[in-house]
Amino acid sequence: MTTLSYVKALPTHKEELTPIGYTQFELFLEAYAPIYREALCETVNYILNNKDFDKSKWNTYLQKSYGLTKRHAGGVIADAQGKIGSAKECRANHIKTLSNKIKSCKQWLKRKVKTIKDTTKFYNKRDKQGKFTWINSRTSTRMPLFSSIEFRTTNISNLRFQVHNKKRYLANLESRLTKLKSSPLRVKVPLDNVFVVGSKDEKCGNQICQWDREYLTFRVPYCLENKFGQYVKTKLGNFQRNIERLPSMGALTWHFYRKYEKWNACVQFTPIAVKPVSLSKKSGVIAIDINPASIDWAEIDQQGNLVKHGKFKLQTGLRKGKQQGEFCDVCSKLVKLAISTHKPIVHEKIDFRQKKHNLRECNKKYSRMLSQWAYSKFFDILHSIAANRGIEINEVPSQYTSLLGLVKYVRMYGVSSGVGAAIVIGRRAMKLSERLPVSTQAQQGMKPRSHNWKRLSKLNKLFKSWFGFIKRHTFYVTRFCPNWECEVKFKIESEPVVLSTEF
Repeated sequence: MTTLSYVKALPTHKEELTPIGYTQFELFLEAYAPIYREALCETVNYILNNKDFDKSKWNTYLQKSYGLTKRHAGGVIADAQGKIGSAKECRANHIKTLSNKIKSCKQWLKRKVKTIKDTTKFYNKRDKQGKFTWINSRTSTRMPLFSSIEFRTTNISNLRFQVHNKKRYLANLESRLTKLKSSPLRVKVPLDNVFVVGSKDEKCGNQICQWDREYLTFRVPYCLENKFGQYVKTKLGNFQRNIERLPSMGALTWHFYRKYEKWNACVQFTPIAVKPVSLSKKSGVIAIDINPASIDWAEIDQQGNLVKHGKFKLQTGLRKGKQQGEFCDVCSKLVKLAISTHKPIVHEKIDFRQKKHNLRECNKKYSRMLSQWAYSKFFDILHSIAANRGIEINEVPSQYTSLLGLVKYVRMYGVSSGVGAAIVIGRRAMKLSERLPVSTQAQQGMKPRSHNWKRLSKLNKLFKSWFGFIKRHTFYVTRFCPNWECEVKFKIESEPVVLSTEF
């Protein structure tokens, strides 16, 4: 079930300040945090070293050893289990990343070693008289030999040096992976941290930490009652949000932590359901196509036709805070557009994690572009804002969206390639036709009964083979986008028709 978290710094009201400049609640957290951390470390070590973990018995042990109540001990156990689960997930992701890097490195080595072998064999060929035959050869090699005046070396010797370094890099990755798999799991337990689990059956959603939307009352554990009494209280106030989704009833889990020398209060809860604003996808959608430097959007009606379109430009290379603020502005505009039209938002499923593992074997420009592209952060912000305002978000597969947009809709509507891809995304979400124009299929010699994905794959391979010779503006002309003026049909109609006189 989806949960939300609201965070605010603990206020320091003048009437609550002690002579040393801290509130009584902050002093209690300062005293309780070391005890909580010691209990948490022992719980983590016990769970990691024992396969059969009895939660009830360990809860009793924590109560006796550290002077905690049952609810305090339950918070310690829940926090320990969550941190262990997170550490296991991080370990699995780290192992997967190293494995993919090793795979990519081996593929690169296999290609380059074969290139060196074929090139050496080509230049070492001799005839019966012992003369080299590559000068008069009609065939060529993958890697023509040349030398650099600046570095005083040949390209093949430079490639051998790269292969040597890549083998060292591969050995380092394999040793790291072996060590990671055999090493014990390590769990990070932070300082100045207090966690209290809530329950929907208890008053105010939590028995230990009760909040009445104004004052926060915390039950002091037995070990600190002599110093702070049975309860400590502070005026917390409400969490200021434009759209309040805190339920009046339900479990509230509290987390207190210190950041930048200031204690913060975080409440986690199951949010109130928002009244849906968007209609069904059959009535139309707002489709978006995300790129590193821009976000193109297109409004599609119920017949699948383009109504409106636009573009939001993004600046690349910004710092984390500025980039997140830019994403928030763009997502707010998209959600406002969806609210005004009562249509859901559709985007494609993008996952470049596999490609990011292979950045070391790619060129610098592509690696820099992909590493700076925070597409997952943009989608997280979009889903969060849309969920608060009752807008439905849908995802569709991303295969051949740009290709279909270029071939079908760039010239038809006179739009950019990003808007054309957005039209394809919207129509795909509405389960509408995605077939290529008949003239395009005829030009490429495609079978009329072949599968649509096979046709798209063949056309995609053809465009890749033209890389460097084909430009985006060429898709506005008839040759690459024969939608309105079909070249095949024009040639057939232009040929003279011979009527037979035999009956």
